[in-house]
Amino acid sequence: MRISSITRKLILYLTTALIGFWLLAVLAGIYVMRDEFSEIFDGSLQETAERLTPLVLDDLTHADGQLAPRQLQPVATMPERSYLTYQVRNAVGDVVMHSHDISAEPFPAPLTHGFWQDAKARYFTVSAADGSIFIQVADKMEHRDEAAREGGLALLLPILILIPASILVVWLVIRRSMSPITDLREAIASKDGGNLQPIELAALPDELTPILESVNRLLDRIRAAMEAERAFTSNSAHEL
Repeated sequence: MRISSITRKLILYLTTALIGFWLLAVLAGIYVMRDEFSEIFDGSLQETAERLTPLVLDDLTHADGQLAPRQLQPVATMPERSYLTYQVRNAVGDVVMHSHDISAEPFPAPLTHGFWQDAKARYFTVSAADGSIFIQVADKMEHRDEAAREGGLALLLPILILIPASILVVWLVIRRSMSPITDLREAIASKDGGNLQPIELAALPDELTPILESVNRLLDRIRAAMEAERAFTSNSAHEL
């Protein structure tokens, strides 16, 4: 599409530049937000594992001493979907206790203290002092990705509202900025052989002042040439 109007070009280029900068800002915000979310989720994951450890050890201490696979009874107020799940494993890796909403299949995370991650979840492992019991808490990556997507949409949605508003603002600013050009064009168009007086426009922008001065000099030369022509014609008629 051929765009011949300066106003349209300015609106197109400025709006495109604004949208580009906004999108870059949103991408940078999403990147920073994901990093911050990861730190928050990791802190919650570690704190949950560390708080759960003494409760689990106490529960196992009061048990009959047989570490058979079992699960804690769900609390009445526990939501149907838990973001954090856990397993308690013995030294050989068998699951002796686990969350109510997961199977007894052992987590893929190794029995070593600290964080571990695969494509499905991020894990944090805490071990008992004697190394006989390991508590592993898992946070699904799906949960983290969902939080990042929702945060990204929260940053992106305002842009969808700002884009038409920015186009309107850019159009109004450019239209107001272009009005001196329209005034100068109309003033030049009003000149003819009967009106060659200099153009006087107040508050003309610096960019248009040289054009106005050039037009006024041209009008002066035309007026002088026409006066010389009239004088020559008058003298010729008098001589004849």
